[in-house]
Amino acid sequence: YAITLVAGELTVKKYPVQIHVSDATLEYTGKEQVYQEFTVSEDTPLIEGHTASVTESTRALDSGSVENLLLFDVYDGNGQKMSDNYSVFVSESFITVQKRAITVTTADGHWVYDGESHGSNQFTVTSDKQIADGETPTAVGETRITGVGESGTENIFTVTLQASDGRDVTHNYEISYVYGALTMEPKPIRFASESADLVYNGQAQTHGGVTLAADTA
Repeated sequence: YAITLVAGELTVKKYPVQIHVSDATLEYTGKEQVYQEFTVSEDTPLIEGHTASVTESTRALDSGSVENLLLFDVYDGNGQKMSDNYSVFVSESFITVQKRAITVTTADGHWVYDGESHGSNQFTVTSDKQIADGETPTAVGETRITGVGESGTENIFTVTLQASDGRDVTHNYEISYVYGALTMEPKPIRFASESADLVYNGQAQTHGGVTLAADTA
């Protein structure tokens, strides 16, 4: 026999792996957040001794939903990178950042009538959940009262929040308000009657002169 050998080709196809990533619901913290929990499908397990590791993932900051895009590498038991031998398919998933719920209580205000208008834009955050670290609240608007008849008026204004870089982050908060009360007391005044020398005329006589006491003017 005259035997001629014709060499064939061996092709090693990449091993398909399906990775499932669940949706995540997080609360706004003022910082970028990631969610990297995953499971490898039992139908397409990694080769024994191999492990998958997240190399990149979506960073969610503001409230709302964003797609959670994860990239993976695969390593063998010796830490050798084996990613080129795998086709990794990752399920679609989303990160939802919920608004941070806080309660703002506006201050009470108490004055004695002086003809001027008065108001207070002081407030405190009275909820267990506080403003995220590094963010600054600002009072916007102000309720003012002038007369006694306006006593009991609610101290209504709004609060905005800014990040350390100046960005308005108010939309990342669910703000509930407890309004204080503005009250005006009547101004106490005292009148003093003036002395007068009268000449007897046989009739009952009066003198209507009064002055406002200096200590209540």
